[in-house]
Amino acid sequence: MKKKIATLSLLLFCSLAASAQLKSLIIGKLTYIGEDPSGNSAFTVKLKPSNLAAPIAFKAINLVEVGAAGSIGPRFTSVAYSTPTELLFFAPAPPNGFNCPCLATLVQLIMDTTEPTVTITLKDGRTITTYSTVNVYLTALPGQNAIQLQQYAYVVLHSVP
Repeated sequence: MKKKIATLSLLLFCSLAASAQLKSLIIGKLTYIGEDPSGNSAFTVKLKPSNLAAPIAFKAINLVEVGAAGSIGPRFTSVAYSTPTELLFFAPAPPNGFNCPCLATLVQLIMDTTEPTVTITLKDGRTITTYSTVNVYLTALPGQNAIQLQQYAYVVLHSVP
């Protein structure tokens, strides 16, 4: 009986330890909010995670139009930010800017580190080890030929395999 209890206790401890490492964590949202009368495209990037033990520092947040066949269009870069933050990107109309509504947009968040991965701790002590560059794609929905107004994609940190 004592051996069964010890075995069950060990299994419970191992499962709790395994659950302390997160698989993914939503930290924000990228939203296409439309165009102004001049044809400038507007996007918001909201990074407002409430459960982090410390803010995440980013050295750059890039907004890039992704065209047909994966071609990369104009890039717009912000200055450094820390969470929580809310950014509004205005991408000028062509020829120097986005051709939106577009097929896809990429937001690239580059954390302020020289390491390829970073470990982030939540207030409850759980952690996630993720890549220091996070790519978020906002793509046209099935059956659509362009991103729709108010369409969004979550900014998700994924655990390193």
